[in-house]
Amino acid sequence: MSTIKVEGMSCGHCSGAVKDALEKANAGTVEVDLKAGLVTWTGDIAATEVKRIIDAQGFVAILP
Repeated sequence: MSTIKVEGMSCGHCSGAVKDALEKANAGTVEVDLKAGLVTWTGDIAATEVKRIIDAQGFVAILP
């Protein structure tokens, strides 16, 4: 399980867009904690690819 910080998500639509995009990219089970600004995934996908997908949705993913 991996986690990345995401800035700019402010509503359920935002978190849904991120979750849908990552699930389509085979990121496994994806959970979005809107309040904490965290996205967690279980699949074997690199954090850099997750960042690229999230950034493409209009948000800012921050790699550790």
